Amino acid sequence: MRTRPVPAAATICFETMKIIDNTHPDFENLWRKGEEAMAGATIFYTTMFRRYEQKLFLGKMAFDDSFLIVSPDGEPCALVPLYAFPEANGTFCYRYGPEYLRGPLVSCLSGSRLFGKVIDFAIDTVAVKAKAKNVCAHWVMLEPFEIIEGRQYYNYFLEYNYEDCSGVCNIIDLTPADDALWSNIRKSYRPLISREAKRCLVSIIGRDNYDFQQCEEYRRLHILAAGKETRPPETFYEMYRFIEEGKAFLILVRGQAGEALGAYYFLYHHNYAFYGSAATDPSLSSQSGVGHLGLWSGISFAKKQGCRFLDLGQLLIRPGGVTEKEKNIFLFKTGFGGRKVVVFRAAKNFTLPDKNENTKKDKD
Repeated sequence: MRTRPVPAAATICFETMKIIDNTHPDFENLWRKGEEAMAGATIFYTTMFRRYEQKLFLGKMAFDDSFLIVSPDGEPCALVPLYAFPEANGTFCYRYGPEYLRGPLVSCLSGSRLFGKVIDFAIDTVAVKAKAKNVCAHWVMLEPFEIIEGRQYYNYFLEYNYEDCSGVCNIIDLTPADDALWSNIRKSYRPLISREAKRCLVSIIGRDNYDFQQCEEYRRLHILAAGKETRPPETFYEMYRFIEEGKAFLILVRGQAGEALGAYYFLYHHNYAFYGSAATDPSLSSQSGVGHLGLWSGISFAKKQGCRFLDLGQLLIRPGGVTEKEKNIFLFKTGFGGRKVVVFRAAKNFTLPDKNENTKKDKD
């Protein structure tokens, strides 16, 4: 167990690696260089997604402390997302809204001497920033692809006195042939998909046929399904931008009269796709098959885009337990094959200066 004291900011240096904060003029260009070059970079590590998050968390996120680490020759060797949200007691927490932040994305191999140094540097920097900004905790996770592709094999945050909060997700390997992917689908789902494929028209909106008005069908269905507008329109417009730029696609399932019955949004970057969001007409039965057809169409198209894996999302395990709705959604997703994969998550509470003690010292 590593129990090193938190160093002062001026003393953090391993050889000549440097921290580049998000206020640095070269930050965005270096981050973009890292997201393109590093193995394991998903859409969530991209500068494009960071711009979306700024709008998603507008008025909720207190500040952004994200940074990257560059090697002695100036190459990015770690990308570290670090968003702070306010706590009820006046402190802040590094987290992703109510969930866990992506952990450092590192360019070198796990287990190597350099990897250990980079992670040491990254975690020490997080601790220093936390102390300076009155941040009480850090919630962090590793992408499940890191396990699948052998870059990580254990929750290394536990070596730094983090608490294990691991969860689970469902990952589909898209490399088998189409008939093999179909055979992995739950038997009860197949007739539903086949039936709706005959009744409905599936449209796939991507970069080559981008259309704003068709994308707006997704927002309309989202409001209809939720019973209200849950997010500002600007966040949806940013999601459409991913489609326009070739980083996402939208599946629209239309009825015989041309009406949109379901919309299913997928993101992708390099080899990795992610099932981001679904909106189905709430007047339809859960066994209508529209949602089943939408997800199956997304699986097929992600494969055609050259993605090797599709993340169907986490079962969001929390201290208060998992809701029945969340269990049912996860059960639905597991019906499309794939395998359950551990998501290494961890949390650490920082010891902050006692304000009363500081006040007492000032009076003395």
